[in-house]
Order: sequence, then C-alpha cells, then structure tokens
Amino acid sequence: MKTLTQHINEWKINNNSISNVEYEYNYFPKNFWELRSIIKDIYEDDPLILDLRDIDISNVESFIELSSQTGKLETLFSELELVKTIDISTWKINKNVTSCDLLFYKCEQLSKIIGLNTLDLKNVESFFATFQYCKKIKTFDISKLKLGKIISLKQMFYSSGIKEFYGFDKIDLSNLKTTENMFAYCKNLKIVDGLDNIAVSNKIKNISHGDMFKNCDKSILPPSWY
Repeated sequence: MKTLTQHINEWKINNNSISNVEYEYNYFPKNFWELRSIIKDIYEDDPLILDLRDIDISNVESFIELSSQTGKLETLFSELELVKTIDISTWKINKNVTSCDLLFYKCEQLSKIIGLNTLDLKNVESFFATFQYCKKIKTFDISKLKLGKIISLKQMFYSSGIKEFYGFDKIDLSNLKTTENMFAYCKNLKIVDGLDNIAVSNKIKNISHGDMFKNCDKSILPPSWY
C-alpha cells in the first residue's frame, strides 16, 4: 500500500487544476456516443461544473457525429447551456481525432476549461464554430494550445463574448485556408494580437477581411488589413 507521501508525489497542482501520473479512471467509453452519454449524465447531476477527469477517452476517435435520430450533428459539449466550468485535465486524445468543430457550441455560460492547454491537438485540423455563442469566454490565447497544422478557423468565435484574442503571431499558419466569420458579430472584441501573421500569409484562401470581422469594430485592424 502506498504511503500518503507517495500519493501526494503523484499529483501536480497547476493553475488550480489537478493532474496525476496514474489517474484512476472510472469510465472507459469505446466511441463518441458512449462518451456523449456519460457527459450528459454528469451534466444532469451538476449542470454547472463538469468534472470529467475520471473518463478515459483514449479509444474515442471522433468528437463529432451525425445523429441518426435527430439528423443533426452532435458534439461532446454542444448546447450544454448552463455549464460554467469543464475539467478535462486528464484527457489524452486519440490520434484519429482531427476535428474540434462545434465542440463547445452554444455553451453560453462556459467561462473556464481546465486542461484545454494540455490536450494534444496536433492532429486537429478544423476548429469550425468551436466556441460559437460562448458568451462568457472573454480572453483566449491560441498559442497556448498544443496545435499542429490548422486548416480551418471558420466561425471559431462567431457571436461569442470574446474581448481579447492573442497568439496569431506564435502559431503555424502555413496550412490555414479559412478564417471566414471567425469573429463575426463579436461586438465586444477589442484586441486581436498578431494579425500581421495572417495578412502576409500566401496560403489563405476563401477569406475576406470583412467576413472575418463582420459587424465588429474595424478600428482594431492593423494597417496591413486595409
């Protein structure tokens, strides 16, 4: 039996999140629908805080699926409108996950995602509408994510509450094809740092500056965008 000291040494406390070397999982979903069902059950017990650290998601190969019952796309957290905090600090993503499309779509009260910065997102190519209608997310630094080669940021923060966005100048944009409507209708947006990194990229297609910042305050744009 391990001593208390040994147990404590297995844990690392960082930025109010907890991760450990040998976390004891209680759930082992085999696919998206099993994982989505577990999340919904936990949400029903406590809709404000989703503590999902005891779920082993290593066998789940997709975060988005088309429902045969409703005929619409469903994601892990879409339309959990009351949740404020999500803790996924122990999650290890399957290498076959290539999309975070609509992942937190319409999580209107969500303001904190513990463990997002530690997820291995290097195989994820698309972040379409990932935070669309997330009204409580105010600041975001994309360079803090463990990214690979992004193709789409379309509608990533569409009509969200984002005020400050950082990190465009610190990530690889060589494969980026679209940022269409990325910040459209983000009326509180005041800072978007690193835009010159996008403006000088020759790889971007299907993009217009107006669409990216549709109905935003255009005074935040650097001269290179005019």
